[in-house]
Order: sequence, then C-alpha cells, then structure tokens
Amino acid sequence: MLTDTIIYDCIEYLLRDKTDEVSLECLCDLLRAIGDKLDAKAKKKHTKKSKLEKLYCELNTIVKEEKISARIRFMIQNLLELRK
Repeated sequence: MLTDTIIYDCIEYLLRDKTDEVSLECLCDLLRAIGDKLDAKAKKKHTKKSKLEKLYCELNTIVKEEKISARIRFMIQNLLELRK
C-alpha cells in the first residue's frame, strides 16, 4: 500500500504538464481507482482536503481552458461529475 505522500507526489508528477494528454489520462485512471479513498481520508483528517480540493480545481481549469482534446476533456469532466 502506498502512503498519501507518495500518491500526491504521483499526482503532482502527472500534472506537471497540463497539456500532456497521456499524463492526464493516467491521472484520470488513478483518481477513478483511488479518488474515493483519498476523499474519505481527507474528510477524516481535514489536512489533505486542501490538496485534494486544489487538484480538482486545477482539473476544472484544464477543462475550461480547452487546450486539450475533447476526449480527454470529457474524461476529466466525467471524473469531476463522479466526485459529486
């Protein structure tokens, strides 16, 4: 099992280039797999929540900027909707 620190490091690494569609797709896959667990931990600890909120705000900004393909934009939008 990976620690939260390692997971957030991976997330930051995947977000380093906000136009790299392969990285964004991997990020979506990662968040689809473990996003609910990160949310649950964040609600318990209240410490990682700001990091998680910042991440989802960043993803929302990426969608709005429209610098990526429609396929990846819709993938991110679906992920954001799953979280609600």
